[in-house]
Amino acid sequence: MKSRTSAIAYVLGGLIMAAVMIAGCDGGGSGHSGTPGGGGGGTPGDGGGGQPPAGGIPQALVHTWEWARPDPTGEFNPVTGEPLGEFRTLTLIIRADGTAALFQSDRNNVQCCGVGGVPCTEQVLNEWDTSTATVQGTTLTFNTGGGTSTEMNNCIPARNRTGPIATATLTLPWQLTTNPDNGKQALQLPARPFNETCQPTPCPVLLLDLQQ
Repeated sequence: MKSRTSAIAYVLGGLIMAAVMIAGCDGGGSGHSGTPGGGGGGTPGDGGGGQPPAGGIPQALVHTWEWARPDPTGEFNPVTGEPLGEFRTLTLIIRADGTAALFQSDRNNVQCCGVGGVPCTEQVLNEWDTSTATVQGTTLTFNTGGGTSTEMNNCIPARNRTGPIATATLTLPWQLTTNPDNGKQALQLPARPFNETCQPTPCPVLLLDLQQ
């Protein structure tokens, strides 16, 4: 978990700028063909709903989007019945005025129980709630603003810590599409800038499902 936390901070610390090819993969990060930025049926970059001002946010992007990747072990906590495994989520909020937020969670409860049978959970939560976003055609430029990384372990308190994450600017190719796994409208973004992967086969894109 610590190595993953360091990797997230490194990638979103501005040392990697996104420039990957859009392609397909399995699971929560599966890709799907569509017109870049057009929801599969509009002018590229306008979300199918009219061309916004230069740098403005297309109305089709003004939502909360979420990618989730459960990696259960197939076992269950004998105390709570909760599935054991690693569970990752990435939530992106884009507002009409160009303000934005990004939340990334990696929760691991593979270790069943601590002293007295208390379920053990280790979680890394990265938060950027002062972000900004602009759009130029098929490119989404996302400035994270300063963020906070929090590590929590209810069985090993010595691992609990909170620290800052440096500002990063991510330049992301985007398109609206349909997630073939659940039929929901989804925002397709490259996976590498967020240090997310599909298992067991790595994939280059993430599909963030429309939440609201």
